[in-house]
Amino acid sequence: MKLIHRNLGLTGFLRTFLIVCSVFSFSALADKIYVNKATGSGDSETLKSISQLTSISVSEQSGHKLVTSPEQADYSLQPKLLKLGDSAIISISKVKGDKVLFTTK
Repeated sequence: MKLIHRNLGLTGFLRTFLIVCSVFSFSALADKIYVNKATGSGDSETLKSISQLTSISVSEQSGHKLVTSPEQADYSLQPKLLKLGDSAIISISKVKGDKVLFTTK
């Protein structure tokens, strides 16, 4: 699934991001999840917002527990942002150890 943001403004962009997080979270039911800091080509405030929104999405899903360190987690989520002009692509990878188990865009 690809979600590309085009001139939606910050509100539309964040709504799109929350939909991605909600869809992705169903593949990791009843797990302890650690959310890494978002990486990518955005400014620090945007990357921080993406990390926070990912954490909120995980904590709102029934059966999930958000943990504060990767050592406590069954899985880690790695959000990434790629900006292409006025568009942006957000991907979130589900990682266990050194292995990427699933990625959605």
